[in-house]
Amino acid sequence: MAPPAPDTSTLGQLRAAIGYLNDVLLIPMFTIILLETGMMMLQSDTLTLFAISNLAFCVSFFLEWVLGLVMAPDRRGYLLRFNNILSLISCIPFGHIFQTARAFRVLRVVRVFRLAIRARRYRGRGERLLQMLSLVGSTVLAGALALRIMEPQTASHFPDALWWAVVTVSTVGYGDITPRTDAGRIVATVLIIFGVGVVGYIAGFMGSWLDADEEEAQRRENARLHANILRIMEHLELDPVRDDEIDLTDIHT
Repeated sequence: MAPPAPDTSTLGQLRAAIGYLNDVLLIPMFTIILLETGMMMLQSDTLTLFAISNLAFCVSFFLEWVLGLVMAPDRRGYLLRFNNILSLISCIPFGHIFQTARAFRVLRVVRVFRLAIRARRYRGRGERLLQMLSLVGSTVLAGALALRIMEPQTASHFPDALWWAVVTVSTVGYGDITPRTDAGRIVATVLIIFGVGVVGYIAGFMGSWLDADEEEAQRRENARLHANILRIMEHLELDPVRDDEIDLTDIHT
C-alpha cells in the first residue's frame, strides 16, 4: 500500500518538523537515560542538567502528540490507540513529579519504547527488520533499566542488568542474576510476559522472512517460464498473449 500523502497544511508541516526533531532527539534521550540510570552516581549539577533535558524532551514529544490529536479525523480513536496511550505516558516527566518514589520512577523507562513506536512509522526497505529490532531492543533496555532502578544492589553494573534482561526476555533464565525483592520480581514477571510475546514476534518474523525468500524464488521462476513461453510463441508465429492470460500454476503442478 502506498504511503499517505504528506499533509501540506500549516499544522501538518509543524507536526512533521517536530516529528523530525523528535527523531533526532532519540539519540541524546537514550544517552541521558543510560547515564542517569546506568551510573546512578552523578554530580548534582549533572543531574540538574539531565532533569532539564528530560523535561525538554517530554515537552517536545507531548507537543507532537497534541498536534496529532488536533489533526486526527477520529479523536476518540486516536485517544484509545495503544501506541498513542504509550506515547502520552512517555511524555509525563516522572523524574520531576516523583523524586523519591522508586515504584513510580521506574515508569520513566516507558520512554524507551518511543524507539519502537517511531520505528512502526517507517516505510521503506527493511521496515519489518527495523521494527523487529527496535521492539526487541526497547524491551531488553527497558527491563535492564527497570532492574537498575528497583534493585541497584542486584545488578551493580549496567552490563549485568542488560545481560539479565536478555536471558529473561528470551525466557532462558540462567539464574546467575536473580531479583531478591518483591519489586524486582514484579519487574521480572512483566518482562517475562513481554518476552513471550517478543519471542513469538521474532519467530513469526523469521518464518515470514523465509517464506518471502521462497516467494521471491517462485516469482523469478515464473518470470523465466513466462519469457520462454513468449519466445516459443514468437518462434511459432503465434499471436502474443498478455501476462494475465498465462497461468503458470499448472506448469509447476
